[in-house]
Amino acid sequence: MTGIRRPLFLIAASLLAAAPLIAAAPLTASDDVQDTFSQGVDLLRRGRNAEALRAFQQVLAMDPGHSDAYELWKSTDHEIWVQLMVEGGEFELVAKAIMGLADMGRSARRNDRDAIKAQVRLLHSDDVIVRRGAIRTLAGQHGEYAVPLLTFALADQDGEEWRVVVMHALTQMGTDVVVPLIAALDTTDAFQRRNIALTLGYIGDPRAAAALTTLAADESADEGLRKAASASASKCGGTGDAAGQFLIDGDDYHHARATVLRPSDYSDVLWSWTDGGLTSQAVERSLYNDEMARRAYHSALTLDPGSLEARAGIARSYADELAKAEAGMADGAGIADMAVSLALCGGEAADLALQWSVASGDSSVAIALCRSLGDSASCASAGLNAALNSDDGALRGEGAVALGQIALRSCAAASGATISGLGEVAGRQVLRIVAVIDGDLQRAQGVVSALGEAGVLAHHWSTGASGLGMLRRVAGLDAILVGDTLPDLTTDQVVDAVAGDDTFASAALFILTDDTEGFASMYDGRAGAVAPGDLSDLMGALDEDLSGDRARADALAERAASTLRDLSSGSDISAAADALAGCLSGRPDAVTVPALAALGAAGGAAADLAAVAADGARSDAVRVAAADACAAALARGGDAGNAADSLSDVASSGASLAVRVAAARALDNLVQDAGARAALLIENRSGVGN
Repeated sequence: MTGIRRPLFLIAASLLAAAPLIAAAPLTASDDVQDTFSQGVDLLRRGRNAEALRAFQQVLAMDPGHSDAYELWKSTDHEIWVQLMVEGGEFELVAKAIMGLADMGRSARRNDRDAIKAQVRLLHSDDVIVRRGAIRTLAGQHGEYAVPLLTFALADQDGEEWRVVVMHALTQMGTDVVVPLIAALDTTDAFQRRNIALTLGYIGDPRAAAALTTLAADESADEGLRKAASASASKCGGTGDAAGQFLIDGDDYHHARATVLRPSDYSDVLWSWTDGGLTSQAVERSLYNDEMARRAYHSALTLDPGSLEARAGIARSYADELAKAEAGMADGAGIADMAVSLALCGGEAADLALQWSVASGDSSVAIALCRSLGDSASCASAGLNAALNSDDGALRGEGAVALGQIALRSCAAASGATISGLGEVAGRQVLRIVAVIDGDLQRAQGVVSALGEAGVLAHHWSTGASGLGMLRRVAGLDAILVGDTLPDLTTDQVVDAVAGDDTFASAALFILTDDTEGFASMYDGRAGAVAPGDLSDLMGALDEDLSGDRARADALAERAASTLRDLSSGSDISAAADALAGCLSGRPDAVTVPALAALGAAGGAAADLAAVAADGARSDAVRVAAADACAAALARGGDAGNAADSLSDVASSGASLAVRVAAARALDNLVQDAGARAALLIENRSGVGN
């Protein structure tokens, strides 16, 4: 297959063969990178493999630029790269990592129309070498941006020779041109569409299969066009089910799988066919996969308007963008309106999307979907119940709040699980969250266990790819541990991916290793190093700043406590009493006040509530809420304890009028004896003459 799914070794081999051809200008790799790599090669030749591997790891830890990696690649004998690949294991991973950097070492793609025109003119040359040079320049310096000009030639029915040259050029430029060519299939010119379809077939990229299959099945299209599209679809791996393929593509784009979205496939623009030509629209890199996923799902919906999966995919893409905007991963301008689009997808679609997200551990998207359903759904759903039973604490809380809101809106009693979930999140203190990416299962399990004992929630993934794929799905990460050996990627590849992603800017990054001194020196400034038996540096980093996480946890706790308070009139919320008691101290008033109201309705301990009302260090709002809660608890027949003494002291104290009145109201539920009431009145006489 010549498309995107070619084996990496074949891609690497083709890159090695092409390396001398695509160099833009003489460059020299930095001396440190070159010298360290040369030392590794020398050690490898002498059979000192362990030392050689450490040298190669050091090269990656130096974070060489793409141009440095490219020059290193060019200047190293082909046999060395072959030996590294054959050696396997970490050696192969290091080789692939450098090759990947080198592949990106070509000049950055530029949307320079004049420069592109100049190279297109060179394609008219009779000199094959000149044409090859133009193709290399177009591919290396302009990529997808060259496609709009080249597609005009595909509509030229008179210039057959020129048309063939351009089709050949597009084919040679590789997978960069695929996405704009797919967009160009929307042209109304049947001749041009046929040539675009043929070109996509020559490239053989699976991303084109669904669009070509759609065209092949279009009964309104020209027969020659349909045949060309059908043949090309087969070359791209088409299954004959266009709608089904679009659904697969949408899911792959959402999860940023390499089948559709390798690092080199990301773009800064989205392509569409408008007014007889290709036009581009800028898009943030962090949103590119969501936008491409949504396009695929919309195409599936066009082919099958009854597809619930297509609507669910669209809903998930909107939720993902909303979550990214909230997390600061994307500019929120324009994204807020997506809440409307998400609601228009319908509750059934949003719930299916939620089920997918819970199952895949995509907590940030699932949270956005819970909030949407909490605002609109009329009854509990499979997705919300799955969220309520999730292993992710924040997601459980959002699921509980959504289910509570639905119960309120439908005037129905909330389930016991919902009440318990609301109580849990209302009473929960800030939880620190750590991701562990380590191929050493025994070591990772030991670290996860140690962190758990310290009150830290740890998620573990055994491969670099799975870890990187899921990190963005874990909300509120405080730290990331990367093992010094991984089965699929180098440690440096994972460190580089994490350090280069703004999503994890606030997360502390550590290498998990027994050689802490060596790796700390190797990654100085990029990552720390901790040993499995000594996590003190990690714990210190976790304790430094929890302000952002605390604010998020408190906001969710406030919503949960308020929901419990509102549910208390129609649901038995006594199951949440113990959890709500955790809100009596150390929480902001915005959480404590509604929690006190809920605790009173739940039948909380009256003496504890009265003690809060008597605490002069608390705000008036909290003291009033505590006294009212005490009254509610006593009205439910709760144990009074020494509440009467505390409330009596408050009523006769110098507290604010609102606090004293609230205490007096609560005492009404306590003081039944006429003599005791008379004593209270005498003690608290008021008026002009007393």
